[in-house]
Amino acid sequence: MTPTSTPIPSWLPLAHSLIADLQANEAAKQRRERDPGRPSGATTEQDAFDDIYIADVDAEDMPLPKEEAAAPLQILHETAALLIAATFVHAQHLTALTAPGAVTVLQVDWPALLAPCIWVLERALPSARHAAGWKGLTPAKIMAPRPATGFSGRHEQTGFQDKVRAALGVAAPIVLLITSDQDLGPELGALLPRPRPLAPIDADVLRQMLPSRYPALAGAGAPPLLLPESAGLRGLSPDALIFALRAPDPDEAVTVLQTLGARYRKDLLTLDDIEGYGEAEAAARRLVADLAAWKAGDARWSDLPHALLFYGPPGT
Repeated sequence: MTPTSTPIPSWLPLAHSLIADLQANEAAKQRRERDPGRPSGATTEQDAFDDIYIADVDAEDMPLPKEEAAAPLQILHETAALLIAATFVHAQHLTALTAPGAVTVLQVDWPALLAPCIWVLERALPSARHAAGWKGLTPAKIMAPRPATGFSGRHEQTGFQDKVRAALGVAAPIVLLITSDQDLGPELGALLPRPRPLAPIDADVLRQMLPSRYPALAGAGAPPLLLPESAGLRGLSPDALIFALRAPDPDEAVTVLQTLGARYRKDLLTLDDIEGYGEAEAAARRLVADLAAWKAGDARWSDLPHALLFYGPPGT
């Protein structure tokens, strides 16, 4: 269990800034919807898997003053904002995505978070460019493959790769969101920067989400909560998070998260569980070492083995 007195994460200022701007932009969108005469260029999540061209921020799209009422964010939008902040940590790292000619590959393991991450970046990157003084240059382009469905999956991956190649022919900054290395294919995967994994859901992220869902937890006098350990939360899907935060009170939400986290830990196989299994253990340890080398930047994803062959009598 994790007490609420743990150190403040270094990415928290960026998260607060991101969420405040997103809430302000949502309030501006709602204001425009109440006044049909005002123009609105908002992109819906239904469009999120197309190539997104982000226009420069102008006066119409700039965040509202902070004193105006902020619009609450949907759970997955808030989750995506927090995970993006935890991934890039500081505002200058997020701004670097919009530098002329920059190419960034962000790996989002859960497909359900692809559209919310695009939604956040679509709104955050123009402000970052504006703050960096790059207004007027070619805007950033955010691209992601449509989720593969049935027999069309390979065709959709090929179409996405063709669009990436076309985008690389222009000096505009590009942000690619993928769910696996297969989205880019071996050729592009070997040429493009190593994918940067989106930060996982952990206790720090949950600690920031709960007060927005349960106002009683906001403020210095909020009752303490014993949150699940991050190791149990990291395997939770976005659907599980949404389900847990439907609870009417934070204590029940934490109980649901503890149950789901315990279920994940029970299903999680570790190297200790296969100790003494000879070549199987050795192969697993080599695989873990390869993944650690890739994560540290010492190996390219395309150079790692991508499959294991298990053989033996039924039940092996």
